[in-house]
Amino acid sequence: YTVSTSFLGEIYTISTNLPGEIYTVFTNLPGEIYTVSTNLQGEIYTISTNLPGEIYMVSTNFPSEIYTVSTSFPGEIYTFSLNIPWKP
Repeated sequence: YTVSTSFLGEIYTISTNLPGEIYTVFTNLPGEIYTVSTNLQGEIYTISTNLPGEIYMVSTNFPSEIYTVSTSFPGEIYTFSLNIPWKP
C-alpha cells in the first residue's frame, strides 16, 4: 500500500505484514513514524505517532477505497484514496 498526499509535499508509505494486519506508516519527515493497527471486521484504523499527544483516527469504507483521517488538532482532516482493489 502506498498512500500519497499533496499536503506540504508529505508522502506516506504504508507497509503491512499480513495476516497480522499491522501497518507501519513512514513519512518523509525525519523521526516521524506512524503505527497503524486495525481490526478488519470493524474497518477502524488507529494511527499513533511517536510525537506526544498526536492520535489519528482513520475510518474507511473498503468498496470505494476512501480513507478519512482526522487528527487531534481541530479542523485538520485528511482524505486518502487508494487506487487498488480491496481483496478480502
